[in-house]
Amino acid sequence: MRFIKNKKKLISIIVMTLIMTMPMIALNTSGIMAATNVTINASERRIYANGDSLVIEGTDATHSTIFIDLNRNGIKDVGEESLNDASITGAPVDNSDLSGWEIYGGAETNDGNYDTLLTMNGGCVNALIAGGRNGSVTGNTFIVMNGGEISWQIIGASYYNGSDIIGNSSIEMNGGYAKWINITASNGSKVKGNSSLVINGGRTLEIFGDEKVTGTKEIIINGGSVQKNGNATIPKNANGEELEMYTMNIQNIGSGDVVKKLHTNPTYNYGVKDIYIGINNTDSAYVWLPKLRPATSIVVSTDTVSYFSLVSNKTASLNETTTTAVVAKQAIESTLSKAKVTNETNEQGINALVYKALESVAAPHEIAWNQSNPFHLEKATTSKAGLISGEIDLSSVGNGNATVTLNVIVPKVIVNSNISTAPETGDTTNFSFMVSLLSLSGFVLFVSLRYTKNTNK
Repeated sequence: MRFIKNKKKLISIIVMTLIMTMPMIALNTSGIMAATNVTINASERRIYANGDSLVIEGTDATHSTIFIDLNRNGIKDVGEESLNDASITGAPVDNSDLSGWEIYGGAETNDGNYDTLLTMNGGCVNALIAGGRNGSVTGNTFIVMNGGEISWQIIGASYYNGSDIIGNSSIEMNGGYAKWINITASNGSKVKGNSSLVINGGRTLEIFGDEKVTGTKEIIINGGSVQKNGNATIPKNANGEELEMYTMNIQNIGSGDVVKKLHTNPTYNYGVKDIYIGINNTDSAYVWLPKLRPATSIVVSTDTVSYFSLVSNKTASLNETTTTAVVAKQAIESTLSKAKVTNETNEQGINALVYKALESVAAPHEIAWNQSNPFHLEKATTSKAGLISGEIDLSSVGNGNATVTLNVIVPKVIVNSNISTAPETGDTTNFSFMVSLLSLSGFVLFVSLRYTKNTNK
């Protein structure tokens, strides 16, 4: 027994010695093992994640650092190293110009069984490619762009023929600028699953990629500027409504100004992050609005100025508005004083009148009912007029604060006590029916009399 105990002790010592002499695996502050799968072809300026998650951060528009996203949350957390800090061969220096570099979620030549995730929060790179260059990926691919610039394109799958995605491909754009977005694959590669693109903000010149998807394909645009959809798939919003493009030409906007709000009539919620970054005095943005709810006017606002235009042929040439809320208030009150209202008039009907009044004075129209004094209808009767009351807040209209207090009279209900013996103009249905009924009655009476007469013979 003594020998056996010593033998066990000896084995334990050997194991501990081996563990202590093995190369140490880097840990982050959360105790997560650092990825070691990333490879780099520095001469061709290509980075291959091989299934590891990467995050791209920028200190400014042209300087970037790529981090290994150990917990795959799309955020550079404390303890997560850059490619350079992880001493990966060929890694670019931190905070350097990566505008000519391509970032792949997959491998350079080998096939892989993994999901891929590339997240861009800032800086500039040449391309984000969800899959591999010459290798297929069995798994799902994800690209998330929150900011920064991609000078060439986003590809939602792999690059070369035969390098397929055996799974689903997803791209989400929330901000930043990408010259092109290829939602499917490139150079003959395929997505053997579903393909999805969701745009909530940001700018791109064109969406393309029609073939090479064996499953479903969808484009959802909830915001952003998309200049062209070179794709057979019809864009929809999150509610499933089909969309069409509107061109906004913003006149004389200040260099560096950023659009912070966008409002349409009828009202529609649209994401504006990075749809415009002022470089020239005139610039355009391309927004996608519901096809069955065509916009009649558009307003955009920066931190200091609002721009307004009516829409003609899905184009709005927006000019700075100097209309004050007081002028808008006067236009609304004038319109409501002439309005014909009934017991059937509702809040939507009053809103339509208000929007029409604001268009007449070229004012932005982000209106809201005062929650403590909302729309209220006291219906009219035959003996008493009714009243539409409430208060509309115009604090975001033009440059000034104002409210409109409604006191719109609903006329008494008039009941015609005279019974008409003739039909009203245009209403001949009942009259014709009565004539037909009388004719039929006469015929029946005639037949009845003849029958009686013959019987008495």
